[in-house]
Amino acid sequence: MKKATLGLLLSGLVFPGLGHLVLKAYKRAIALMLTTMVCFITIMVTAIQQVNAVMEKIQAEGGIIDLDSVTLAANQAVSAADQATYNISYFILVCCWLVGVIDGYRVGKQKDSEISSAD
Repeated sequence: MKKATLGLLLSGLVFPGLGHLVLKAYKRAIALMLTTMVCFITIMVTAIQQVNAVMEKIQAEGGIIDLDSVTLAANQAVSAADQATYNISYFILVCCWLVGVIDGYRVGKQKDSEISSAD
């Protein structure tokens, strides 16, 4: 398998930066992986906080679970700051994934051309 294809597939289908790691572009791999992990953690923490707020609201109302009370509690639990944090993290995550795929392919192409010129 060509290195360009390997870099593209690993960064696109498995985890951003993994293709760079295999292609020995370590600084880029670390940057992409750390950024992706921070975004994942931020999204998960925000989601868990919202779920906890909804659960507390349901418990305060006597534990009665119906769709309307859950929807109302979920809408009240989402603050503007939490939503902005979530949106920014999600945007950075998508951009990081795209950069990982495109740059993984580009780095792989460079490695392929180095191998073919050495032959």
